Amino acid sequence: MTTEGRHHDLADLLDRCLRNPILGLCEGVSITWVTSTKGRVHRIILGSYDRTKGRIEINDRLDRWYVPEYVLLDVIRHELLHRLVGWTSRDDQHGPVFMRAERSFGSHGRAEAWIERNQHRLFRG
Repeated sequence: MTTEGRHHDLADLLDRCLRNPILGLCEGVSITWVTSTKGRVHRIILGSYDRTKGRIEINDRLDRWYVPEYVLLDVIRHELLHRLVGWTSRDDQHGPVFMRAERSFGSHGRAEAWIERNQHRLFRG
């Protein structure tokens, strides 16, 4: 497992997320960079939570000098919420409780906007 990237250290970012009183309930979760792969419907997945391993996997395309820390923090918080909220099917993994919790983090909208504006840089070739 690799947490230290060329530009971002996932272990440090995870530690910062876990200082949140709610997300801190996710003790024991691990994190690693993974080589980017296409998900279903030909979209790139920024991160995922593997509940069988208790591990967050972050797309290594986010390990670039121009990706702001707040974007990585938002992706990590998103995956931590999957651990906390849980889900029973792919259809309910982003249900109302999850979405309310995610919006409670002040930088979520800012991170989503940055990803939208810069996805061409992240995902070309």
